[in-house]
Amino acid sequence: MPRKLGDEPGQGVAANLELINGDMKSATAGVNMSKRTAAISTWALMLVCLSAVSAQDYATLKVLEDYRRKASKGDIEKQVSLGVWLYHGLNNVPANEREAAKWFQRAADRGHVEAQSYLGKMYVEGRGVPKNYRLAAKWSKLAALQGSRYGQYELAVLYNNGWGVSKDHAEAAKWFQRAAWQRHKNAQFFLGAYYLIGKGVPQDFTKAYAWLGQAAAQGHKEAAKKQRLIEKVLTAEQLGVAQDAASELYNRIDASKGK
Repeated sequence: MPRKLGDEPGQGVAANLELINGDMKSATAGVNMSKRTAAISTWALMLVCLSAVSAQDYATLKVLEDYRRKASKGDIEKQVSLGVWLYHGLNNVPANEREAAKWFQRAADRGHVEAQSYLGKMYVEGRGVPKNYRLAAKWSKLAALQGSRYGQYELAVLYNNGWGVSKDHAEAAKWFQRAAWQRHKNAQFFLGAYYLIGKGVPQDFTKAYAWLGQAAAQGHKEAAKKQRLIEKVLTAEQLGVAQDAASELYNRIDASKGK
């Protein structure tokens, strides 16, 4: 039974970290260490005075303050980037999930799909907010309907377990499939597992083998184990058909990237 959400939502850490690092480089280039405390808030000034910070440390504080200022004024992209930064604790800034949730909430209320995905995940896990499956379902569905593979996967997990929604394996299969077509490896695994046992979909060893193969190709170890189990029960002819199906599915998913 899928319980752990796995991959992080939206455009993810890498893209936000690239944006943050770009802003930090600009900040670092202009640092005059003899006057470095001039443009930062009182709490940041205390940190600077109490410890020997590097130019990189100062740049981090400066950019973080700039993000907070712009996010407070309604910059939705800064709200999301700040949320990602604080959720993960990037660039030596301690994680602050409660503040991250605040910024995700502001952006999610305005329809930002990545913020909605993060918020849904946080309500499932009770990170930064009280655990609330009903709100998790609300935000995950909003993200899913905007095409987020992470929101789709999270929504499938909720339907699989009956968390915040009525348990519905057919509905879970639908959302696992949508996320699976977008290369979400956990969704591919669970969709393959559904086909293997006929849960939410008709039992089909060929489709099970094909979807498990997609997840295995992305490093999902349990998917690879289940594929080997299927290989033991198929005839040579059936296995050949399943392998062809897996190869065709891989090509179709690869061809659909960017569409």
